[in-house]
Amino acid sequence: MRDTKLKQRKRRDLYSLYKKGLEEGQFTSMREAGAWLVRQPAPCFYISPEEACKLIGRILGNRSLIDVNSSTRRMVWELYRRYKDYLYRNPKTKKSRISIMNELVEQPAPEFYMTSDAVRRTLRGEISEVKIRTGWGE
Repeated sequence: MRDTKLKQRKRRDLYSLYKKGLEEGQFTSMREAGAWLVRQPAPCFYISPEEACKLIGRILGNRSLIDVNSSTRRMVWELYRRYKDYLYRNPKTKKSRISIMNELVEQPAPEFYMTSDAVRRTLRGEISEVKIRTGWGE
């Protein structure tokens, strides 16, 4: 994910979910938090419609996604499934793939498509940013 705004959005959403999990007592350590967060649904897919189009184009062209990390690959296959479902439900659509992807990437996703290690690294970064912004811990 190269888009800085998407990264920031993902960090904020993960942090919000982390705070919610803390309040609910879902975990007691950062390790448990990472394991819990990877099982939670995400508000969107955190991929640009352009990148999703490019990767789905590779699937449609029978080209491998072997060079894409496994979490992103799972996400792209889910978007591909939704794309095919969209076309099946709307056989006469005149919408372009990018137009359809604009809708699909903003739909709720079944997960954040991250490993628990990546979630913990992201959270640590966001917690540090929150501390700086708010003066928390001074």
